[in-house]
Amino acid sequence: MDIIVIHPENEAQQKALQVILDGFKVPYENEPPSDATEYLLSTNANKEWLDTAMIEAKKGEGVEIKLEDLWK
Repeated sequence: MDIIVIHPENEAQQKALQVILDGFKVPYENEPPSDATEYLLSTNANKEWLDTAMIEAKKGEGVEIKLEDLWK
């Protein structure tokens, strides 16, 4: 079966969704939100990539892209 990830915007939405899921007897889990840093450090490959990128940035080897050029 597929996994569906839902991101309620407030506590009222969360409670309403839990009532619906309980009514249909659909199992669910509440997980605390995570931030981008936690995700980037979640695997060794991501951690190595981030470490390399930080070292390159300190050496001035990074590439700077202006915001207005981002989608060109």
